[in-house]
Amino acid sequence: MQQFSEEAAQAEQEMTARHQEELAKFEEELNNSLPPQPKGSSELLNLRKIEENLARQKDYVEAHKVQQKCLEMEREELAKWLAVRESKIRGQVQLLATKQAQEINALRKRVNTAQEEQRKARSLELERLIQKYHNIKNELEIQQQMEALKLDKVIKTSGSVMRSSFGSRFMSQGGTRSIRQTGKTDSGSKR
Repeated sequence: MQQFSEEAAQAEQEMTARHQEELAKFEEELNNSLPPQPKGSSELLNLRKIEENLARQKDYVEAHKVQQKCLEMEREELAKWLAVRESKIRGQVQLLATKQAQEINALRKRVNTAQEEQRKARSLELERLIQKYHNIKNELEIQQQMEALKLDKVIKTSGSVMRSSFGSRFMSQGGTRSIRQTGKTDSGSKR
């Protein structure tokens, strides 16, 4: 279980590192694919032609006014373009980040599911082992009880046989009279 958790954490770290690399590469590709300067609008291109014609005609005052208008229009178009460009890049990066987050969540879900399955399997195995332990314990207790009963029977049977054989032997040797007379048993101890 510990090893599985470590492997899952490592897999998540590797995926996160890969995602970060993909994200950085993707952002760089987007920055390179979208030009930093916008193409001039038709109106701006038209004003530039007018400016050039006025300069050729040596109408410098009017050419300067048109030039100022062109510069102002370029600044506005550049600001709009940069906002659109940044918005496109952010949108694409956000889409990739969302996709990556879904991948991480899917990995975590698979890991959690696998861990839950392992917990269930371990729980079932533990229940089986406990049941097996109880079964063996019960079998041993029954076996011990049966052996104890057999032993009791053997002891009772052999005890009565021994008593009868001991008693008959003892009596045949005049045992009661000799014990009373000497005050000693067969083992030689006093009563």
